Amino acid sequence: MSADGGCCATAKSSATTLLMPGRSAPPVTARALSATVQLRWEDPDNHQVTEINGNFNTWDFAASFEEASPRYQLVVIVAQYADVLRHSPWAAGTSSQQLVSHAYRLSSLLWDDADVTEFASLVSRASQIRALGQ
Repeated sequence: MSADGGCCATAKSSATTLLMPGRSAPPVTARALSATVQLRWEDPDNHQVTEINGNFNTWDFAASFEEASPRYQLVVIVAQYADVLRHSPWAAGTSSQQLVSHAYRLSSLLWDDADVTEFASLVSRASQIRALGQ
C-alpha cells in the first residue's frame, strides 16, 4: 500500500487472478493465521480517513471458488470483468463466456438482488456485442 492510502494494481490484480474459478486453494494441513490485512482509504467527499484490519486464517479459505460465499464470488467476477474491460494482463486467458456463465450462476444464487441480475445481463450483452465485432 502506498503512503497516500492507494493500493498498487499488482496487489489487487494478483489477488483476483489467484482466486478466479478453476484455481483451487492449496490443501490446508495446519490451522493457523495466514495473513493480516489492513485497509486505509480516504472518502473523496469529506476526506475522512478510515482504517480497518482483519485476519485470514487457514480455516477461512474455501476449498474451491464455487464453495466460497456467493457475495465473495460476485466481487471476484466483477473485478475480473473490470480487468477484462481494461485489457489487463491479469485477465489474460479469461473468456467472456466464463464471465457470463459465472454471472448467471451467481444471479440464480442471489436471485433477490436486482443488481446481480442486471450485471449478468450486461455482461452477456457485452459479450454478444464483442462477438459480433470479431
